[in-house]
This record gives sequence, C-alpha cells and structure tokens, in this order.
Amino acid sequence: MLWQRRLHTLQQEFVAKQAKQNLLDRLAQVETLEALQKAATARKAQAEAGYEQEKRELQNAVQERANVLRLLQRLAEEVQQEKQNVVQHEQTTEAHESELAQLNEVWKEIQKRNAHRKAAVQVATGVMITDEEDCSRVLDQQTQSIQEMHQRQKQLEVHGHMLSLRYRTIY
Repeated sequence: MLWQRRLHTLQQEFVAKQAKQNLLDRLAQVETLEALQKAATARKAQAEAGYEQEKRELQNAVQERANVLRLLQRLAEEVQQEKQNVVQHEQTTEAHESELAQLNEVWKEIQKRNAHRKAAVQVATGVMITDEEDCSRVLDQQTQSIQEMHQRQKQLEVHGHMLSLRYRTIY
C-alpha cells in the first residue's frame, strides 16, 4: 500500500507537472503568438512601405517615359519640318541662284558707276578720293558750295532788283 500511495502521489505530481508544462507551453505560445503578430504587423508595414516605394518609382518611370515620348514626338516634328525646309530649299535653289547672278550683275554695274562717279568727282574737284566716305564728303562739300553760291546769287539778284527800283524811283 505504501508503494501504491507513493505511486499515486507520483502520478499526481506527474499530472500536476504536466499541467504546469502545458500551461507554460500555452503561455509561451501566447507570447510567441503576440511576437508573431507584432512581426506580422511589422512585416506588413514594411511590405506596404516597399509597395508604396515601388509604386512611386513606377509612377516616376511612367512620367519619365511620357516625357521622353513627348520629346521624341517634338523631335520627330522638328525633323519633319527640317525635311520640308530642305525640299523647299532644293526646289527654290535654282531661282535663288538666278536671282543671285542678277544681283551680282547689278552690283558690278553699281561698282562701275561708283568708279566713274569717283573719277568724275576727282577730275572736277582736283581732290584724290581714296574711299566712298571721301567721295561722299567731297560731294557734300560741293553741294554745300553750290547752295551757298545760289544763296549769294539770289541775294545779289534781290540787291540788284532793289537797286533798279531805287534807280527808277530816283529818275
């Protein structure tokens, strides 16, 4: 009987220890569950932050792509315009070359006239003209001299007219 009691006591102790162990395991499991929930919450927040970062990066990439497409479109339009300008230039080149040849002929004729004018002014004034400014200056001086002579002539005519009127009134 003693050994039965002892066995019973050992059984009760064993059951009590096992119950304690089960309780400790459950408590540990609760702590582990809380830790898992915290870890899961942290992972969820981290995943959401990563998702938001990827979303922003994707939006930036989409925006950059749209900007590049607009730039390419603008460049394509500029290239097309330049192509049209080249075609138009090629079509009008012959006309421009003809016009340029005519303008060159006109320029040569003007140069000849200027040379003749310069020579005539040099002969008339006895002044050596070295460039267009000299020619213009000499012509301006000559024009001014002519105007002054006309002015004196008018004054003399007026003075002569007044003398003739006096002469008439006296006689």
